[in-house]
Amino acid sequence: MLAFALVFAAAWGVLQLCVLTSFTRTTAFGAHLLALGTGLYFCGPLSVVLQLAYTRTRAAITGDSLYEVVQVASWTVDPVIEEAVKIVPLVLVAWHVRTRLQWGLSDHLVLGAGLGAGFGLLEALMRFGDEPGRAIATPDGWLFPSLAPPYVPTPAVASGQWLPSPVSQGGLLGFDGGVEPFHHLVWTALAGLGVGWFLRSRGPARLWGALPFVLACADHAATNYDISGSGTSFFGDLAAAPYVAAQGLRGLWPVLALALAAWYDLRVLRRGAAAHPELLDGLHARDLLRYAGLRPGWSTLVAWRFVRRRRAVLLEAGDGGPLPDAVLDGARDLAGRVRASATREAWARVRPVAALTRGAAPRDLLRRWWPLLVWLVLLMPALFAFGFGVRPGFPVVLVLFGVGMAWLVWQQVALVRALRPALRSDDGAHLGHVGFRLAVGTGALGAGLLAVVAWLGGTGPDDAVVSNFHVLDALSDLLLYGGIALILAGLIFFPPAGLVVLSTGGVILVPTLTTALGVTTTLGLAGILLAQAVGPGGGGSSGGSGSGSGSGGGPPPPSAPRPKPQVRNWKLRNIVDQLWKGSNNPRRAGDGTTMDAARWEIRSGQATHGQDHVQKSRDILNGLNNWLRANEKTATRADVAWARQLQTELREILRQVP
Repeated sequence: MLAFALVFAAAWGVLQLCVLTSFTRTTAFGAHLLALGTGLYFCGPLSVVLQLAYTRTRAAITGDSLYEVVQVASWTVDPVIEEAVKIVPLVLVAWHVRTRLQWGLSDHLVLGAGLGAGFGLLEALMRFGDEPGRAIATPDGWLFPSLAPPYVPTPAVASGQWLPSPVSQGGLLGFDGGVEPFHHLVWTALAGLGVGWFLRSRGPARLWGALPFVLACADHAATNYDISGSGTSFFGDLAAAPYVAAQGLRGLWPVLALALAAWYDLRVLRRGAAAHPELLDGLHARDLLRYAGLRPGWSTLVAWRFVRRRRAVLLEAGDGGPLPDAVLDGARDLAGRVRASATREAWARVRPVAALTRGAAPRDLLRRWWPLLVWLVLLMPALFAFGFGVRPGFPVVLVLFGVGMAWLVWQQVALVRALRPALRSDDGAHLGHVGFRLAVGTGALGAGLLAVVAWLGGTGPDDAVVSNFHVLDALSDLLLYGGIALILAGLIFFPPAGLVVLSTGGVILVPTLTTALGVTTTLGLAGILLAQAVGPGGGGSSGGSGSGSGSGGGPPPPSAPRPKPQVRNWKLRNIVDQLWKGSNNPRRAGDGTTMDAARWEIRSGQATHGQDHVQKSRDILNGLNNWLRANEKTATRADVAWARQLQTELREILRQVP
């Protein structure tokens, strides 16, 4: 329960900022949880390595004692290292042109807050997370015995605070204050705002983006100087005094930053809306509120995901340059599908269970979901150690640790292969999800390697992993057992494929090694629900009348080509080529796929350009069935997933044949 309280407090502050930025934010809450994980598993360990290298090297060169070097570094070099390391993942991801244009200042700010929250959470978990037995329970939380007892608030207390810190420092001989604002979250939220300003601005004005970072570093240094009680530097006392005096106002800084981010983003969104009013036609706030109520929960999910995607496109449009055709066509097509499904009759045919299972048979579901059981077993050591203070046998934990490391390597390979499609994606959020998850996995694997080296070097489960240096000096309190449990807890960010759809919006179906198809890529689970609501032949950039034009006219006008699955097996590739054969034809019906042409033929009773695509769908479905029987156990998981998805789609189409 103690560890849960620490995690809850860190995530609660991020959630508060997410709620306040709901009118301007484009990124999903899952992305901010991934940012928190990146701060926990990537930024924290990287800071450890850099601080260790600096303190050891300086002590060796100067001959000063390591203790003195660590004390001085804590308020001179370490704050700069930590603040720089915390924003490195954000800079690397947001530097990509599509991402930085589709993320506003609000996105950068909240993602920065997530990175800072994860970094601060690492310190709290290393110091207190695996030792709930030392804590003294109180009605409002837990105290750890010392002259200045640290205080951990309960979730109930933390939920009533603004940006609550997982651990607040008590006064001498007792706790004498409320829950403090989360320092690391505040500092990195400011730095994230600066990153967003720097990347989205042009000319000399972008240099103002460095100001929030400098402010965060200065306040961090002043805080560490005040805590260290050095008092040996007149310059240090003078420089730290204003920041120490203003510590009570630290919770106000994110509010001012949010106001600036909202002002900037709304201006850009208005420019984008003026440039592309067709994306708002019939889809204003009142229309979307009505849409959200068509089937509460499910249609609400689609409406909210559409709003965020449209904002991303308008942010890019409002930047001044012309939108790429693929981005604009995709947004128009998505808007058309939402318009086409804006009736209760459309949502009456939605089957959420089928959307979640992708139409798989029970036997296939059992085979698909066995990784979930493995994943849950691997999380058990972290649950017992941090949740209940109970330690399973160390040999058992080592076995699970080995399996967990193999799981992480497997996921990293999948993510590396997904990186190129993410870089080419029209949705800038894709790269954010893949990049942050890569960072989490890299940090967890690096920490796992450190644990293995420590164990082989003779460190026991109850021995400290490292000692005698600052890294938020909490690392010296982390025992090997707790370190392994913390590494295994990182697997929470690498669930089986189905859970990734639910938690992150379908950016990458780990371990399918590829992005999803068409609207499903953009909306994840919401895209599957939307496809069911639109029904055969509905939607499209023409506002929903495209491929569902009925029996009285010719084939539907061309719409944006549907992304083609990238498969490895040559036989399956030939089948996909047949399905997408007409997508490059300027006279194509709808998106040019066999599926779109067959839908129109079923509705109209007419052949498309003299060809029978319904019979072609039957032939290709037989080919897919044969391919799955012959290759399901030997082909890659990505190829099998694509084959099943196309098989399900063709079956749904042929069920409509009279």
